[in-house]
Order: sequence, then structure tokens, then C-alpha cells
Amino acid sequence: MPLCFIRKIEDITIGVWEIDLGEKEEKRRDRETRNVLQLVEAMCHDKKTIAHLPSGKPYFTDHSYQISISHAERYVAIALSSAHPVGIDIEGMRKQVKKVQHKFLQEEEIADITPTQELTHLLLYWCAKESIYKRVDIEGLSLRENIRIHSFTPTKTGTFQGEVIHPLLNNKHTLFYWVEEDYILTLAE
Repeated sequence: MPLCFIRKIEDITIGVWEIDLGEKEEKRRDRETRNVLQLVEAMCHDKKTIAHLPSGKPYFTDHSYQISISHAERYVAIALSSAHPVGIDIEGMRKQVKKVQHKFLQEEEIADITPTQELTHLLLYWCAKESIYKRVDIEGLSLRENIRIHSFTPTKTGTFQGEVIHPLLNNKHTLFYWVEEDYILTLAE
């Protein structure tokens, strides 16, 4: 079974699943959907139906949990909460993030990057902003202009703070993170 782990953090359950590649003829989107449903079943001990809001945000049709879903090259990550919205993001250790950092980081965030951990730090910023974006689900929110990540030094696992600065919402979020050998995972509560 390709289950990597299921963890509980306060009232949030997160799971990571290594994508089963299945048949070569299977379309990538179908493969991701199949793996998401397998992970949901492992986490909920039940089959669930997932639908999407017009914004693309997923939800269970039985409204039993708030859900956030993320895909990377070889992984699916899911966060569930019965109490409040959540946001999760998983990213492979891809160097391409260096080329686009100016599109999602503010100048003070770029200045905060630890040179000896540049790739990890950049991916943590990217994943954190994506996690917050998914959690708040505000149309037109800019990762660069509206989501600010407070200064932190990357370790293997930990927390740091981020905030949304937007006319519709100004709030702070705690972000949990894990740095693995081949992916970065963040959770916004």
C-alpha cells in the first residue's frame, strides 16, 4: 500500500500517499483522482464523494470535514478538519522555483532566504503561501502581494507564521512544515 503516513495535529488530520502509477494508459488526472480517493478512504475509514466549489476548492458532499488536497509529482497530500478550513501543499524538490521566486516573494522575504538552504527555504515559502491561499479561498488573492510569511530559519520540521493582508481579510496563520528527502509539506491552520 502506498500510504506514507497519517498524522494528527490538534483537530486536523493530514495524510500523504505515494501515487500508484497504475496503468500506462491511465490519464494523469484520473490517476491523481484515484489516489486521492484511496487516501481519503484510508483517513476516514469510509468512502467519500468530493465535489468542488466554483473557485475549485474541494469539499465532501456529506460536509463531514473541511478538506484540502495537494499533488506533487509522486505524492498526494490531504488535510481534514471537522472544525475549520485548512490548507495543505506538497511540492517536490524542484529547482525551477528559483526562477519564479520574484513572482511570489516580497523583497523582504527574498532577503530572508538562507543561502546554504536556498532551495528548501524557497520551497517552504512557496508551499506556505499555497497552503494559506487554499485555506482562505479568496478570489484574486496574490501570493506576492497579499500573503506575507514571517522570517524563519528552516529545520527538518517545525512551525512559522504567515498572514493575509487583503481588504476582505486580515489574519494570521500558523504553518506546520516537514522537509523530507524528496518533498516539502506545509499545513495552514
